Amino acid sequence: MSIAMVVFDVGGTLVDESGMWHRYAQNLGVPTFDLLSVLEEVVARGDHHRQALAEFDPHYIPAAGQRPGEAYEKACQFDQSEFYPDVHSCFLELRRQRYQIAVAGDQPASVEHCLRAVGLSADFVITSEALGIAKPHPAFFQHIVETSGLAASQLAYVSDRLDNDVLPAKAAGMRGILLGRGLWGRIHAKRPAVSEAHAVIDNLSVLLPALKVAP
Repeated sequence: MSIAMVVFDVGGTLVDESGMWHRYAQNLGVPTFDLLSVLEEVVARGDHHRQALAEFDPHYIPAAGQRPGEAYEKACQFDQSEFYPDVHSCFLELRRQRYQIAVAGDQPASVEHCLRAVGLSADFVITSEALGIAKPHPAFFQHIVETSGLAASQLAYVSDRLDNDVLPAKAAGMRGILLGRGLWGRIHAKRPAVSEAHAVIDNLSVLLPALKVAP
């Protein structure tokens, strides 16, 4: 069955998180290099990044459905300049070829306003804060399928993470596409489990051909 809808993660996929981590470090009063070094070590080991965040931020709250600490929440308020330059052209081409578009990520509910503010149109937006369920819980991905009104096999989920996104989306019946950029994407693209992704791309300009390849 051909793909009818493309679902995008946010951080590392649509938005370059470099600015967010820099703001977060500033909010905590620590050097950005120190925060990123610890974060990269944790991600490379395959551990959850909350271990790195909790080391620097005693107010960071990792529990699903709860609001994060103030320093982290403020850092997550991104603007137009932080979207990757290939995002707008990708969305336009998907619309031109009549694909539906959705956005679903572990983000505050305000992300929908941010998307509209930069002129990005999605058929629906799902956030962990609004849903009360965080990835990689199967219910998060099931909610995507149910909201789409399509068969799971007609959806492709695009993200920079295997563990949180691509593999759980695949388990839910979607096509999982790894975008190998950003902190997670670069590391996950080198992991053995990357062979389980339906496709691996390094930027969104090559997404459309990946959607047309038979699973």
